[in-house]
This record gives sequence, structure tokens and C-alpha cells, in this order.
Amino acid sequence: MNFLEVLLNFPTEEQVRKFCKPGRWRETCSYLATGGHRLWECVKFAGSKYENKQIFRGPSTSGNDNCPGILGFLADNQDRLKGRTVEYGGSQNVFEAIEMDDDTLHIFWSGGENGVSYGLKDLYIAVDRWKVVFGIKGLGDIGSTIVFLSW
Repeated sequence: MNFLEVLLNFPTEEQVRKFCKPGRWRETCSYLATGGHRLWECVKFAGSKYENKQIFRGPSTSGNDNCPGILGFLADNQDRLKGRTVEYGGSQNVFEAIEMDDDTLHIFWSGGENGVSYGLKDLYIAVDRWKVVFGIKGLGDIGSTIVFLSW
């Protein structure tokens, strides 16, 4: 699969087996859900999408956090986003980088001098064929950052 296919189908079957571990008792990730148009979905940064999903815990209620979710995939593949258009606060810029520390995501654009930060606890990420939206759970588009995926 290419980058866009993996992004749109996150988590892939391989990622589910490797990281999410359905049915593996206490090893099962607490963010693995089933429902919607795909068998498995990651709801770690899903925001309101979470309300329509059934969390797959199998026999586990351990609350495992097995990986950095789609944010980790985006951070590991941020070179695929470099040079893309970023929209924030009504202005458009050029994506430069994603950085994370223990509890914050930083998105930089236009030379790395400008950007925005989001607390990971309240972060939601929405992906479709045309864009990746980073925002704050419950606020909708207010304060969101959009990275356009023009393929």
C-alpha cells in the first residue's frame, strides 16, 4: 500500500495484528474499535467519531495504549506532508514539520517559525482523501489546522 492508502485505512490488518492485538487479553489496545465501514478502527484521536463505535476489548479491560496511533504514523511519515498547503486561522502556509513531546503536538509551517500546538489529551485527527484535520475535541473546526493532501 502507498502512503495515502495506509493513511485512509489506518490501522491496516498488519498494524492491528502487530500493535492492537485483538483477543490477546490484557495486551489488547483500549483504542481498538469495531464498527463503521471497516472491521477495525483506531479511536485514539477520533473525537466525536468515537460515539458511534464499539470499543473492542475482547476479554480485556486493561486500558492498554499500545502505540501512538495515527499521529505516530503521520509523524513517522511527515516527509510525505512537507510542502503541502496548511490552513490555519484563515491563512494558508506551507507544511514544514510535526514535533511531539510528552503531552503536546506542535505543527510548524513556512520556515518552521510559525505554527500551532495542541494538547494530546484533547487532540482529534480526522482524515479523508483530501485532507488531514488536527483540532480540539468538541470544538469542531474552531482552531483546527488542515493539511491538504493534493495527490
